[in-house]
Amino acid sequence: MTLETLFTEYRTPLILLMFSTPWVTFLACRLIPGQQEEPFYSVPTYPYRY
Repeated sequence: MTLETLFTEYRTPLILLMFSTPWVTFLACRLIPGQQEEPFYSVPTYPYRY
């Protein structure tokens, strides 16, 4: 199977997959209990205190 065949024969499923993947990831993160991922909260503030 070439890329041309992949993109011509399976165009609709690929488009649906591309648009649904972020939503599936979002829902999985909302359903799994735990601490939220906040990258800016893990960065130490200035001045650094060691």
